[in-house]
Amino acid sequence: MSARVLTVTAVAVLVLAPLPAQAHYPLLDCRGDAPGTVTCTAGFSNGARAAGMALEVLAPDGALLVRGTLDPRSSFTFSRPAGAFTVLFDAGPGHTAEVEHGAIP
Repeated sequence: MSARVLTVTAVAVLVLAPLPAQAHYPLLDCRGDAPGTVTCTAGFSNGARAAGMALEVLAPDGALLVRGTLDPRSSFTFSRPAGAFTVLFDAGPGHTAEVEHGAIP
């Protein structure tokens, strides 16, 4: 192959190669509000909100305690369960975030 063909091929590969996708990951923050309530806010590292997506509160055995939908501000408030629980934001395969009850002030 001539040097010109190799150069053109190399340039074509570089120009036409797909650019790496910008990775984003789910974010979940939960805080104790008024006595006995918890408010969680979810979203994505790229700044996108998660309004309308589901949030689940699970018992240690995986049983569903509370299921809610994030409001337009990407928040959901629920009554704090007695005992241990985990809040789960599942935005699809590879896009989950969890907060354990002990990490909620």
